[in-house]
Amino acid sequence: MHSPNTRLADYQADGFRLFKAFTDNEFAILYDFAVLWVRKVLLTWLDHIPLALYHDWSEAPDIDHAAIFCTENRHTAPPTYIRKILLNDTVKEFLTEVAGQWQLHDDGLGWLGFRLIRPNHGDGHPLLCKAWGPAKDVVSCWVPIIGFTPKQTITLVPGSHLREWQKAPMGGKFADEFRLAEPPGHTYNPHMRNGEAVFFHPRTLHSVDIRKGNVTGLSLEFRVNSCL
Repeated sequence: MHSPNTRLADYQADGFRLFKAFTDNEFAILYDFAVLWVRKVLLTWLDHIPLALYHDWSEAPDIDHAAIFCTENRHTAPPTYIRKILLNDTVKEFLTEVAGQWQLHDDGLGWLGFRLIRPNHGDGHPLLCKAWGPAKDVVSCWVPIIGFTPKQTITLVPGSHLREWQKAPMGGKFADEFRLAEPPGHTYNPHMRNGEAVFFHPRTLHSVDIRKGNVTGLSLEFRVNSCL
């Protein structure tokens, strides 16, 4: 595990840092919470099928994926026990180092969100950075719950927070946000383990999508407003 000083230096150089933020027991609690949350949103009779195989049955006539997993259904203000885990001493210490005095970012729907990404369905988003959207100064935390291989984890562009990039409007319902409009060069998809999380800078280019494979990925995400 990286020391706190090394984590901060790497975050400043790369625009992100990955480390084990949660104990195995904390991760097990987060896993149970996230899976139950998704199943409550689905309200489906297919509860016996693992969420990792959701892509195999998401085309069923009674499942309207886009409507079910709208922004409102994917965000919440979690119970106190989940807040204490996500903002444990390890996480709070790191956030204070990189963001100074910080506060949770909440657009009005709740500060914690999830993403359920089916392979080969375009459920994610292209390369962009938070600074191009409404939340311009946030430090983000991405926690995988299902899907830990480089095919399934977040895509990052190391050092991208240190330069300007060509961007283009996203269009549609994301008309006030932008995506990358030039080749990114080197990208990085980490191989992750239970309890690990990625924290990234508001100007770091990133993408969440699964283009190949046979696993539907599930992750938790939250952001904090930086006062630096």
